[in-house]
Amino acid sequence: MISILMAARNAEKYIDEAIRSALDQDMSDTVEVVVADDGSTDGTAEIARSAGAKVASIPHGGISNAINTAIENSSGEFLMLHDADDILKPGACRVLLDALADESAMTAFSMREDFVSPDASWESKARHRPREGYFGAIAGCAMFRRELLDSIGLLDSGVKILDPAWQMKLAAAPSVRVTAVTALRRLHDTNTGVVAKEQEHKDYAAALRARLRKGI
Repeated sequence: MISILMAARNAEKYIDEAIRSALDQDMSDTVEVVVADDGSTDGTAEIARSAGAKVASIPHGGISNAINTAIENSSGEFLMLHDADDILKPGACRVLLDALADESAMTAFSMREDFVSPDASWESKARHRPREGYFGAIAGCAMFRRELLDSIGLLDSGVKILDPAWQMKLAAAPSVRVTAVTALRRLHDTNTGVVAKEQEHKDYAAALRARLRKGI
């Protein structure tokens, strides 16, 4: 079983397409989507359930706490993160799972590319600079074995964005790279990476300082 994990807050605009892109994979009978609804005040939870996802609704606590909740409510041997506004390409799960046939690898990394959402404002379209296939992302581009959590643990729930220290641990695990685009990142008016850029920089800086103190 592959568990696709999603943190979502007020994501009703795009979450249906995000979930369906995961459940429409060519191996959908072995895929589950687990959504942690992070205190949404819109129809996110209802839309996610209607689209076929398992939903756990929790008070707003940030992305890391929501991902932990999704992990705890998942059952797959293989785990994968997916953003509530992005799209998994057809065959994405198979590409990454096939790469993990290498039993020495704990994680398989692939590529993603950006696209500007058709409904983005003209200002947003002018600001965004979509990138073609690139490595370095986690959501939609990394599948890992559940057993890896035994060594890297869960995310720091006190970090509001996706825990940078946890991402570093994931990246440091034995892995294999696949030169294939598996995810399409939607650029729009309210991307978390744009809206929370200042907090993201603070959290990354704190994570780097912690690693330096430990001599990692």
